[in-house]
Amino acid sequence: MENSDKTLAVYLEYDGANKNEKNWCCQVKAQFKIFQQNGGGNHVKREIEGFYHKDSHISRGIDILNWRDVFGGGYYINSDDAIVIEVEFSFQFYDFSRKEAGFTDFTVPMYNTIKNDDYAKFIELAKKLNCLSLHQRCEHFLIQNQQVKLIDKFKYAQDNDYELLMVKCIDSNANQKFARRSEIRGVERCDKVENYESAFGLFLNDFE
Repeated sequence: MENSDKTLAVYLEYDGANKNEKNWCCQVKAQFKIFQQNGGGNHVKREIEGFYHKDSHISRGIDILNWRDVFGGGYYINSDDAIVIEVEFSFQFYDFSRKEAGFTDFTVPMYNTIKNDDYAKFIELAKKLNCLSLHQRCEHFLIQNQQVKLIDKFKYAQDNDYELLMVKCIDSNANQKFARRSEIRGVERCDKVENYESAFGLFLNDFE
């Protein structure tokens, strides 16, 4: 088994310009096959489902590295002894503009299987669906709906098995700023501790 630097990191974003912004929601189902290094080498398949409305704080992004952020519980994939080796996604976007009963009027079905270092088919599919855009490997991501460039990142605290991350970003106006982990989608786990005290202090000042 390869090192965890090949753990899958994908961020999906809904583009409201292609749909009725006031009448959409997204149902997501994901299955993970996980190799647990400290678990006897067994493959464990976990299934997690989520339902997202436009008013939800995570409705525009799904972070598959840290489902605890997304669901408020569940299996913590982003850990030292787990490597994601296979992911199956099923996405359905629903349009409620017709005000039909139930969730029968889905507009964009999507299903695909992704394996480490094999994004080609998924990227091709995502491009065909103009309501989706794809961001990979935390090169760019959104903070409060603004695209920023990652220029530094910190791993600086663990509290009750919950890893807290901070990143140092540069926005479109070339202003550096720090952001809380909860504001970021698709950020990889940080393995190297850099400037621990500075990062921790800034986080505490910005914590809600």
